[in-house]
Amino acid sequence: MLIMFHPPPEDVVDYLGSEPERVCVMQGVCIENPHVVVVTDYIPVANSSSSPELTFEVRKRDLRGIDYIVGFMHSHEESLPDPSPADLLGLPLGTVGAVWCAGAIEWYTPSGAAPIDGVISR
Repeated sequence: MLIMFHPPPEDVVDYLGSEPERVCVMQGVCIENPHVVVVTDYIPVANSSSSPELTFEVRKRDLRGIDYIVGFMHSHEESLPDPSPADLLGLPLGTVGAVWCAGAIEWYTPSGAAPIDGVISR
């Protein structure tokens, strides 16, 4: 898998950096062979988790009207941007995840970070 993206715009960076476990939907396109994910937009959504410091959750109703979802980006507290076990388990199949922490991004898939062959920033 190859991921192509542009860095989140300043308003999204401010949103992600304001509190841990903020969530954005990533819109884009997936090209199947070879598997390429192109992230074209970031849309902030509510984190509806009862324990937002530990995990994130997005309600289906908060995704209404958002097409072409390729993944989810969320923020962690000041630490390494590594996905937690809960992050890996909670990511829907067929999507990619990204952890934002202090300006660094770590990409992952539901099975972990290994299947990602490369990340290209535009």
